[in-house]
Amino acid sequence: MPERELFELWLARKENLQELENLNKTNNRSISQYFVNTLLQRRIKGFNPSLIKRNEHGKPILEGLPYSFNLSHSGDVFALLITSFSQCGVDIQSVEDPLKFDEAFRSVFTDREYGLLKEKGKAGDCFQLWSLKEAYVKALGGSIWYGRDFESDTSPGQYSDLWFKRGDLFFYSTEVEPGLFLSMAVSSRPEVVDFMKFPPKDFS
Repeated sequence: MPERELFELWLARKENLQELENLNKTNNRSISQYFVNTLLQRRIKGFNPSLIKRNEHGKPILEGLPYSFNLSHSGDVFALLITSFSQCGVDIQSVEDPLKFDEAFRSVFTDREYGLLKEKGKAGDCFQLWSLKEAYVKALGGSIWYGRDFESDTSPGQYSDLWFKRGDLFFYSTEVEPGLFLSMAVSSRPEVVDFMKFPPKDFS
């Protein structure tokens, strides 16, 4: 086990990553790899990019190290969660026109959730719940279509900025900026949540 609990959520904008990478790469895959490799190298002793493997569900894991990580991006914002817990998932979702996603919502939300959102929910509530379900399936590994296995028993708009537990996982969701929701699912509840901006002040 790690000597201390590690739980850091890093947020970065695409332009900052492109500038620091200094390789003129513009596709999200290469930028994501740079973000992950740079931070894991700085935060985890013994990390090497070759240790990143995928489990049977396709989830990235750190082979032989007692840490987990997960990455998400929406638009030009990237989020990276690094923990000393066995499981973690993070997802960010920007709010769009919910009518364009109605079929997906109906497939992933339970009938009760879908009905509540249709009756009382706002656009942001739909995408926040979607991000919670994404964090859930990313923590376990698998597809968003398993999102129906996670059901919120809270009314729309009432799961922000608080920790709650479903099954073996702890969840947290917040609006990091207007119209952009971030959710996390982890196997233990952290003592402290550090929201970090990339690059850190001591970056070189």
